[in-house]
Amino acid sequence: MKGHYKLILLIAISLASCSPKLKDEYNGQIILDICDLPNHINETVILKATYSGMEEYWSLNSVKSKKCSAELLVNLDFEENYKIPHNFEKMLTKIHNSYWNSYLTILAKGKYENSNPNGYGHLGTKKSRFLISEIINIELIKREK
Repeated sequence: MKGHYKLILLIAISLASCSPKLKDEYNGQIILDICDLPNHINETVILKATYSGMEEYWSLNSVKSKKCSAELLVNLDFEENYKIPHNFEKMLTKIHNSYWNSYLTILAKGKYENSNPNGYGHLGTKKSRFLISEIINIELIKREK
């Protein structure tokens, strides 16, 4: 009977170690998606999103839901005194010059705002914005043909 309990214990430990993590974290803080932002208005959060667009119409987008991105229309912005890292500026130039085949994945700390009645971004076309206080990671992604 003792061997039977060991087997059950080993199976339980094995299943626990294989179970997927429910939420990704960065420094103990849950990483949010665009779809989560309305529940965290004006709170400092960690966001993972994509950034894409064309000409003057660029926005942050959900990694999980195109519908959510279309409903929220989130503009990318930076806190007033934030010095944008040089490598981020280079990647922005790259995707603006090749928007048809690339986009960025961004992990950043910042605040979600949606209180401006005139909107955000080019001609106020965005309903909200994510105001970045720190870029944690960026990655240039080439679209598949």
